[in-house]
Amino acid sequence: MAFHDRDFDAYVVLGSPDCRDLWSWRSWTSVVDAITPLVAAARGKAAVRTTQFERDGRTPVRFGRIGWNEAGHEKWVHGSPANAGQCEAWQFLSTELWAPSWSQCERDARAPDVFFGIRNERMLFARASELRFNPTLLLAVAVDLGREIRERAVESVQVLSVHLDAVLAVRNRRAWGKPLMSGGFSDAIQDLVHVGLFRVGDHHRRPVDEMTFADPTWTRLPRVGG
Repeated sequence: MAFHDRDFDAYVVLGSPDCRDLWSWRSWTSVVDAITPLVAAARGKAAVRTTQFERDGRTPVRFGRIGWNEAGHEKWVHGSPANAGQCEAWQFLSTELWAPSWSQCERDARAPDVFFGIRNERMLFARASELRFNPTLLLAVAVDLGREIRERAVESVQVLSVHLDAVLAVRNRRAWGKPLMSGGFSDAIQDLVHVGLFRVGDHHRRPVDEMTFADPTWTRLPRVGG
């Protein structure tokens, strides 16, 4: 099996723009509780990558290696006990979790067991008061991890949807990437946090529904609680 051939159950949650930032310390506990059981099922240790900038919006904040553990969370999550005096100047763009780490995935020539990504729409659109949703959250779990983990992923998405007062939650089943005629692959799940998830144009000027997405195979999940 090639790296990109592995099948995943993928989920996207679009949060309410009025909810508390998911990358704040007070909110992050809910993420950890929802995602850690999935991370524990991975074949190796997880790692986190985050893109954040200093106050000027250009200078990247350097965090070094980040694990999926308390010390790792404290490095980059805003308002943690370790960075409360520094993070006020940080501008958060995105974070992604690989389980196992991207370096192990490269060595294995195998896609991750679990991938989780967050994107801050407010950093990308100047008209923050007109955002239709924020943040964009993506979770992907390998189908071959088994039914129990797949069902746990659904529960995790439900928890996060409630926490974010989700505007929309959708799912599909797809390969990690799409093969290219010249070899390799494109449209990888990891890329969707940054590009290719939404239809071309400003998705904050359109109704938020299944037509928001570039791929027509996304299907709506029922709203939790009604």
